[in-house]
Amino acid sequence: MSDSGLPTDATRLPTLLTKDNINIFLDSFDNILADCDGVLWHGPEVIEGSRETLQYLLECNKRVIYITNDSNHTRQQITEKVNSKGFPGTQEHVMCPAFTLGHYLSAKKFHKKVYVVGSQGVVDELKNFGISSSPIGHDKVTDDDNLSDVMGRYSLDPDVGAVTVGFDLHISLPKLAKATSYASNPECLFLSMAPDENHKEQNNPLVLPGSGAFARCIAVAAQRDPIVIGKPSVHMFQALQEIHQLDPTRTIIVGDRWSDIRFGHNNGLKTLLVLSGFSKLKDLEDAVSETWSYRPHFYINKLGDIMSLMKPDS
Repeated sequence: MSDSGLPTDATRLPTLLTKDNINIFLDSFDNILADCDGVLWHGPEVIEGSRETLQYLLECNKRVIYITNDSNHTRQQITEKVNSKGFPGTQEHVMCPAFTLGHYLSAKKFHKKVYVVGSQGVVDELKNFGISSSPIGHDKVTDDDNLSDVMGRYSLDPDVGAVTVGFDLHISLPKLAKATSYASNPECLFLSMAPDENHKEQNNPLVLPGSGAFARCIAVAAQRDPIVIGKPSVHMFQALQEIHQLDPTRTIIVGDRWSDIRFGHNNGLKTLLVLSGFSKLKDLEDAVSETWSYRPHFYINKLGDIMSLMKPDS
């Protein structure tokens, strides 16, 4: 354990937050990057204590920023969702893949068209940056189609200079074929909105392929790896740095996925894993090799437990 109270031994388990170390923990950061789904809420339900904890952190003069791999919505739409669940903050306090994509392309002075495998939110956010893109929606295949019909019906747009892959409810063979064709061109940027493999909801056995699964499919076909825009890449933190001038050594990310923790390590941040979402205690116990090299500094059952740790013993 270092003087800061953070674990430094590369072989040790992450540190469980307790009454004994909570004050040292809170003194170790000024900025908190809070993932949303699995940390603050589950679907429509706010996780117990998360609102009160963030309000307490704000009262302690901590800066709170909501950071999500939701690739479907604009920053404004996510801000509205955050506020509707009772969490404070403005658009400047939200970071998401669609905004990061626009920021990334603008920094590259990109002036061509983007082929979007994804949602209207990506198209709208790109428009906010003055970047044109393909419309979203169906590329239909009928029961009477054969492979030649599909190959002959669709053509490539010569103005496309980038293809971006997020979560797409209208995914289809023609759409995958066009995305693969663009990505196969080395002069075309190939971008993945987020690496999340799947999406699950509480009390629902259905598992949906995530945006990362779609991107991986295209990557295999195009024989080329995409540039990841969302967590755990550095691009989202670079956008945050430009807006907020964050000191990485005084910033912590709170997340429920290994992509959150890896994001912290990739950007020199402190990390707190909560077990209220995707990851469970067994994942910590089973973590080995590459995954374990990105282990969190701290873990806790849920963010709201911080409040109970701050209460004096009766």
